[in-house]
Amino acid sequence: MTEQPPASLPDEIGTDLEEKQQAVAFQSYLDACDSTCAATMVKLYPNLLDLPTWLVDHIRPQIQRAITALHAADQSDERIAELIANARDGQMEIPASARDVTAFLQSAYDLAHIQWALTLEKAKAIGILAGKEAAKNYQRSKSGNEARLKATEADRRERNQRIRLRANELRQGNQKLSNNDIARKLAGEFSIGFRQIKRVLTDPA
Repeated sequence: MTEQPPASLPDEIGTDLEEKQQAVAFQSYLDACDSTCAATMVKLYPNLLDLPTWLVDHIRPQIQRAITALHAADQSDERIAELIANARDGQMEIPASARDVTAFLQSAYDLAHIQWALTLEKAKAIGILAGKEAAKNYQRSKSGNEARLKATEADRRERNQRIRLRANELRQGNQKLSNNDIARKLAGEFSIGFRQIKRVLTDPA
């Protein structure tokens, strides 16, 4: 007698398959939301990428959730931009298509709050969007970077001065040396490119 195939998958296999299908479907939904929200984010936050990457990653999900909620209320990108501008002015119209009024208002005001924060100086924006401690860390990092840049510039000026002094020594020692001859010698001594040495020698600073 031929063995008949089972009428259905065992419960544990069916459950695993269903969970995998749900996970795939949910990921597809997230990808679609990310793609749909991208154009709206560009309209609302053209200077968003001026923020540190970690902060953009921190607030992006909040922005995407809010935009998705407004899209669910049949609001176009242009209409969302108008809603956010009105929300920043303290005015808000709730369309009949908004099935969840509370979520609609919260989403609009969240987007307006973020947009307002991004008009501020970067440290203030970070403080508002990520907290005071994050703002302090940013300021410390910024101060450290500025100090390093100043030190680097000072080092560069001091090095260039040594190059010019050494070039004068070479000229005095052998007046037949051309500028190119001197530049080649200095490039080896200072481990700097020939063209860069030439720029240093021709720069009055």
